[in-house]
Formats: sequence, structure tokens, C-alpha cells
Amino acid sequence: AETLYKRQPTNIERAVYDFLVLKGIVFEKQKVINDKFCVDAYIPSLNLVIEADGKYWHTLPRIMKKDKAENAYLTKCGYKMLRLSEEEINNGKFKERMVS
Repeated sequence: AETLYKRQPTNIERAVYDFLVLKGIVFEKQKVINDKFCVDAYIPSLNLVIEADGKYWHTLPRIMKKDKAENAYLTKCGYKMLRLSEEEINNGKFKERMVS
């Protein structure tokens, strides 16, 4: 099993964090949920989990499988999920999906 530890944020995570800070949205970085998953960002007021998915890593079959399991588990626990691709973060399109 993957260890749940906080690590240095990736560039795309940092872009998401910067945007949330800019918008004045209170969030937690790399929040561990139920000792099962460490999510990139969690917005308590919206009960929303945000995952910034890097292209290389999240196209690997075993990681895709883990992402699916994570989505299913967190949704079942009542969390809302927002997965952002590296591409939409880099080109800024993710901002439209986050302000909705």
C-alpha cells in the first residue's frame, strides 16, 4: 500500500493552490482521509476533494485503477470529487471548472 505522507507539491498542485488562495477559498493541502487516501486539496465548505492529475503518472494502468477506487470510495463517503488534468491546469481551463 502507498504510504500516506505529505510530500512537496507538484507544479500543477501549486497552480491549483495559488488559484484557491487568490479566490480566498479556505482549503487543506494533502489531506489524509480515513487513513486511506491523501488528496491534493480539500475544501471543507464545499466538502470537495480536488485531485491534480499529472499526465505521466495518471495514465499508468495501476494508478488509473487506484484513481477509480479512490473516486468510488470518496463519493460513497459523501465527498464531491473534482479531478483536474495536467493539461487543463497548465492552460488555465481548470479555473472555469472550479468557479462553477
